[in-house]
Amino acid sequence: MQRETFSQLTTKDVDILITMVDRSPGDPAYLRLLRNKLNFATIYFRDDVPSDVVTLNSRLCYSVNGRPHGPHILVQSEGDDLPAFAVSIHTMRGLALLGLAVGEVTTIEYANGRHETLAVDELMFQPEVDRRRGEHPSLDPAPQGARSDVVWFRPKNQRTFEPDHDGDGDDPGPQAA
Repeated sequence: MQRETFSQLTTKDVDILITMVDRSPGDPAYLRLLRNKLNFATIYFRDDVPSDVVTLNSRLCYSVNGRPHGPHILVQSEGDDLPAFAVSIHTMRGLALLGLAVGEVTTIEYANGRHETLAVDELMFQPEVDRRRGEHPSLDPAPQGARSDVVWFRPKNQRTFEPDHDGDGDDPGPQAA
């Protein structure tokens, strides 16, 4: 990974990557990429991460040495039984893509000296953006036929105060103390 490329990670992504460092048995090239990603990252709360940045569970299209790949979903799971549409952060490509923004390019070097240049071409879905829209319905498109200049509010549940005493007036009050 080039030093000019700085990752933009969520706090959740960082926690997962730190755990991976602690548990990683060791491909030296993978560990170098993992440590560089953590050392040179800008860290965001999930509500603040830019909407064009690849995070875990993002769906994206990217290119490897100029050849298009995807759409793929960036996943935390590892193993040979992953579906064809998944790319794991436990692979060099998946780890390199994590934290890149649309249009950014990075080069990774494998242990055998081979290089790959990866570019994020399109980010089709980012879970943090979807979550923000879910929390703020006014950001969602208006239902068909509804006015777009109307913000819909749901009333909060009103709590009523119920005194604990039975109301017969025999409470002596603070004077009894």
